Amino acid sequence: MHLFAFFIILISIPLMADSRRIRIQEIYHLNPEATQQISSTIQVPLQQDPGQQIETMVISPAHKQLFQQNGHFYTTHHFVQPEEPITIRIQTDLILTNRDLNTVLRQPVNPGQTLADARPYLIDEPFIPTKHPDIQTLAGSLRSNQPQDTLYAIYRYTIDHMNYTGFTPEDRGGLYGYQTGQGDCTEYSDLFVTLARACAIPARVVQGYTLDYTETPRHTWVEAFLTGYGWIRFDPTFGDQTDPTLQEYFFAHLKNYYIAVSTRRNDPVLNNMHSYYIENVGGKLQVGMDTRFQIEIAAQ
Repeated sequence: MHLFAFFIILISIPLMADSRRIRIQEIYHLNPEATQQISSTIQVPLQQDPGQQIETMVISPAHKQLFQQNGHFYTTHHFVQPEEPITIRIQTDLILTNRDLNTVLRQPVNPGQTLADARPYLIDEPFIPTKHPDIQTLAGSLRSNQPQDTLYAIYRYTIDHMNYTGFTPEDRGGLYGYQTGQGDCTEYSDLFVTLARACAIPARVVQGYTLDYTETPRHTWVEAFLTGYGWIRFDPTFGDQTDPTLQEYFFAHLKNYYIAVSTRRNDPVLNNMHSYYIENVGGKLQVGMDTRFQIEIAAQ
């Protein structure tokens, strides 16, 4: 029924040190039952991100619209009176570049990387309650004169305080993580970002995929902004290891295994859902998703 695919060919980029080329396939399975209409909005991997560059993207079936808002890209589809299961495929070839602290600090300082570019990531917003009095008190105890030292203190607090409970679909936020010490990668990241912003360090929750996973490739991590260096990746969930040596190591050293899809913790385009928003008129609709990776060229 749907015979066409949409191709985006952007750029061909030679691999640099600490880079890898991969292919990701995001596959959405829609199974309608007496459904009159289906509308889907799906985020695709970020095209303007310091840790990745997209070479090609193939979307099948042909989308209704591909649009950009605040640096994030979305593809939409609309189906009328669907009688058979529908499969939406998004295949992206991209190059990943490591953005952990160890890698970034070995690069020359860039005077163009100033806080003015990152001020939107200092705000109090849903799930990131930077103005809560308990958060303010805790942040005061973690703040140091050097942003890097403050980030380390926040990292240490997060992994010492939190207990990983496995994936949960509910959104709970940084205050929940602080009050209960429980959660999955989203609560770890929300708490880290909440404390960083409360310490006047721009920080953002990043949603996407990791190539190193056990339960699901979907993952949430953190980026914090340092003047002169830009956005730097941290992963407090992965850093919460039983071995103290590994805890220390993973503060600044992360594998180049991260694919960013969104840096918007609350996304009105997706009705504040994660990665996609799919709605139907009439009948029932079941939605499933598969993710497949192919590492074409290993890191050099």
